[in-house]
Amino acid sequence: MNYRKQIGFLKGLCKGLNYTSDTPEGKLLVSIIDTLDSFSDEIDKVKDDIEALTDDLQDISDEIGELESISEDIESLEEQIESLGDSLGDFSEMYESNPEYLFRPVVSRPIRLVKGGENALGDSPDDDDDDDDDDDGGEGVRVSIVCPKCGERIPVTDENISVE
Repeated sequence: MNYRKQIGFLKGLCKGLNYTSDTPEGKLLVSIIDTLDSFSDEIDKVKDDIEALTDDLQDISDEIGELESISEDIESLEEQIESLGDSLGDFSEMYESNPEYLFRPVVSRPIRLVKGGENALGDSPDDDDDDDDDDDGGEGVRVSIVCPKCGERIPVTDENISVE
């Protein structure tokens, strides 16, 4: 039997035995039963508060789990960044010892300056492979090179540079 039913039973018992507030014993029993009724109301409030706190605690626990997952992801990213930093450190050391590394020719074929007819990389090419007529349809690249013959800076465009 739960406490609400027990308090109800006691109230009914007092009424059935004709204990009223008119007699000293009745006043005592009615006061005790009213106090128990107030306690039961407070117990219900505490139970509701405990239930709400339990729900909040579960939500917090779920959020902690998500934060732990995010923390693990961050640690993984930090490790990847550290690994990348090590790779960049190797690259940085290589660049410091050889700054021209970044500016080495990407095209393995010689580039011929149309202006002046001189090869920008030195001697004339040995082979005359003109089977690559790549036309990208664009305006060319906005880069310039220095002519080894006259020292003039020449913009690299489709009109004045040909790749052989």
